[in-house]
Amino acid sequence: MLYATAQDWRLWAGAEAPTPTGRQLQAASLDVAHATRRAVYAVDDQGAPTDTGVAAAFRDAALWQLDAIIAVDAATAGHGDLGPLASASLDGASYTLRPPGEVRAELIDPGTGLARQAGQVLAAAGLLGAGVVRAG
Repeated sequence: MLYATAQDWRLWAGAEAPTPTGRQLQAASLDVAHATRRAVYAVDDQGAPTDTGVAAAFRDAALWQLDAIIAVDAATAGHGDLGPLASASLDGASYTLRPPGEVRAELIDPGTGLARQAGQVLAAAGLLGAGVVRAG
């Protein structure tokens, strides 16, 4: 299930933002689904949240996650295992490359696998952690 579509992305990020690939859209939704696997909320027959506030939180979190995924992909594109340039020296002709994992860790929390803003959206909606469920 995709929590955010390419159209959602264009509306959220603006026309000048890069177009996400299907893989990036799916990865963002999978990351959000994984982080909320213990959340309790009502769903329809397709597994989509029925509460509009919960659905909006999933969409917004997926958009923040997509933003981070696109940024990481752009920063590490074409660098293989080495990552982007971290520093350079003109006279000494030396340079330092950043490991791709370092770039990712700046944008995506290594503990949760979520972009920090995605985690904040989900936490504010009560969708992270098991929490307390009271019957009746």
